[in-house]
Amino acid sequence: GMLARVPLFREFEAPVLGEIMELLKAEILPAGSIISAPGEPARAMYFIVSGEVDVVLPQRRIRFGQGDFFGELALLHEATRRATIVAASQCRLLALATDDFTNLLSRHPELERRVQELAEERLKDFGGLGDISKEEVAQATKPHDPAAG
Repeated sequence: GMLARVPLFREFEAPVLGEIMELLKAEILPAGSIISAPGEPARAMYFIVSGEVDVVLPQRRIRFGQGDFFGELALLHEATRRATIVAASQCRLLALATDDFTNLLSRHPELERRVQELAEERLKDFGGLGDISKEEVAQATKPHDPAAG
C-alpha cells in the first residue's frame, strides 16, 4: 500500500509493485542519524515509511516526510552524494540498493521513464542552488543507455 502512494509508483500494477517490495530493505534510524554525506558513493535510494529526513544542501535545507523518496538522483547518473541527508526524527525507511535499482530499471522501461521525469523535476528545483552544475543536470536527465552500462 505504501509504495502505491509514492508518486513514482502510482501508475504501476500490483505485480511490478510486488517485485519492488521484494527488493526493499527496511531500516529504522534514530533522530540525528546521518544517512549519507557529501562525497559518499550512492548505495541506495530510500522511501520514507515514517518520520522526516532533512536534505542539507549548501544554500538550503529540504525536508522530506512519509511517502517521499530520495537518493535517486545520484543513482541515475552514478555520482557521489552532493548533500548531507539526516534523519530529522526517528525514521522507518525502505532502501533500494544500487544494483537492484539498475536491474529494475532495465526490466521496466516505463519505470525508468518515470524516474527520469521525476529526477528532471527535482534537478530543476535543485539546479539553481549551486550544488548541482548545469552539466550534471544535463547528464542526469539524458535517457539511460543500458548497453553503455
